[in-house]
Amino acid sequence: MVARGARAEVTIALGLAAVFAVVVGTALGYPRDARLFPVIIGTGGLVLSLALAILALMGRNVAAAGTTPDMASEEAGAGPARFALAVLAAPVFGLLLWLVGFWIATAVAVYAIPWLMGYRHRLKLLLLALGTIAAHVVTFPLLLKVPLPVGELGEWFLHAFVYAR
Repeated sequence: MVARGARAEVTIALGLAAVFAVVVGTALGYPRDARLFPVIIGTGGLVLSLALAILALMGRNVAAAGTTPDMASEEAGAGPARFALAVLAAPVFGLLLWLVGFWIATAVAVYAIPWLMGYRHRLKLLLLALGTIAAHVVTFPLLLKVPLPVGELGEWFLHAFVYAR
């Protein structure tokens, strides 16, 4: 029988393995040049996910391998709220990205997720959020010339107030 914590690790690892298997399977239908990146990333993710599942089934606590007893007990008592945050963070970020765009969604995510997980140094969180956004501004729009999404509300705002003039 698998322990409760290991059951969660196995479930998550197998779920990730399924996602990576779909990535690889879908990429095989792409033209030769376009399939290289998804096949490499998908295969690597598939192998790592299966390795995590096997280690969890063998009884090794992969998540607590590098933790001290204090950290392990703190993480063990995290409960359903932290689990829900971990599961819902990416979909909520995706929804925010679609609705309000990259800049606002990233600022909210980088500030709010650590705060919700108990990190209360507001100045450090604010500096982290601003630094993350500044790094993305320099990297994508300025250096690589790749525009980042402004979201549906951003598009509406631009069409209503900027482009209409």
